[in-house]
This record gives sequence, C-alpha cells and structure tokens, in this order.
Amino acid sequence: MSQASFKPAITIRRVESREAGRLAALGARLFEETYREFTDPSDMASHLAGMYGEEIQRVELADRDVITLFVEAAGDPIGYIQVRRRSTPESVEHQADVELRWFYLDTAYHGGGVAGPMMDAAEAAGRELGGGEMWLSVWTRNPRAIAFYVKRGFEEVGKSEFDVGEDRQTDLIMVTSLANEPEP
Repeated sequence: MSQASFKPAITIRRVESREAGRLAALGARLFEETYREFTDPSDMASHLAGMYGEEIQRVELADRDVITLFVEAAGDPIGYIQVRRRSTPESVEHQADVELRWFYLDTAYHGGGVAGPMMDAAEAAGRELGGGEMWLSVWTRNPRAIAFYVKRGFEEVGKSEFDVGEDRQTDLIMVTSLANEPEP
C-alpha cells in the first residue's frame, strides 16, 4: 500500500501585535535558512540582529503603513509576507508606491503551490494600502525567486544595493501593476 503525502491546508492571516516575538523568530530563521550558504556567519549575525527582534517587529506591526501576514499550516507559521507603503529607491527611475518587503516560505513548502496564494495575499495587501503598483527587490543570485516574480508579472526596472552585515549585494528592482485583482 502506498502512502500519499499529505500537506495541511494553508491559511494566511494578519500577524497580531502580541505575536511580534513569534514573527521575529520566524523571520530570522527563514532569512538564515535562505542565505546561510552564501553569507559569512559574522555578516549573517549582524544582519539578523539589526532586522529581527521582538521590539523591531512590534514597531512594524504598529505601523499603519505596513501589513504583515503569517502563512500557516495546521496553525504553525511556515512563512510570512510584509507589504508597506514606500516608494522605489531613488536610484530607480520607475516609481511605484508600495513595496513587497518580505516574502518568505519555509523550504519544506517550496514547490507545493503555496507561493501563488501568498502573492495573491501580498497584492491584496498592496491594494489595501492604496497602491497602484508594487515593487520588490530580489537578490541577483536568487534565480528561483526571480523566475517566480517574472511568472507573476513583475518586470525589472533597475538595481539597488543591499547590505547583509558588511557584504554589499546587488538586488534587482521589479515592479508589477496592482490594477487587476485575481479571478476567483
């Protein structure tokens, strides 16, 4: 008798302010898992300390120009999304008004059909913040993510620098329109 793999239903919901510590721990874990093999441990430690912490996430969660969502399987967070009202970097000629700042999913769920609903939720959050176009930055050395974003209608409009500790990296800036809601 063969066993079929079973993945629990996925839910996407807003993160509550009381969950700031849980968000910080998830964010740090997923960032480290995603970039550990490419990043010097001291640069990683410096980056994580500056970007993730209960108080840092508590401030983000209180900001009315930011929407942060948990992606959950069986009630456990397996990813998160953060969209905020923010223009593209000055180095980019094309200007968009909301940023998809964070879009992370546990690697165990990659390829399982979760990223599409995550992007639908991110785009809905961008529209809720009043955005007409959404932009993101993605590391040039992350071809899987770039391919997904292109498939979802994002187009490259420029580049910017991103620091992980002392390591300066180049990101692509990509933009998509939020004018059309996905069909049900």
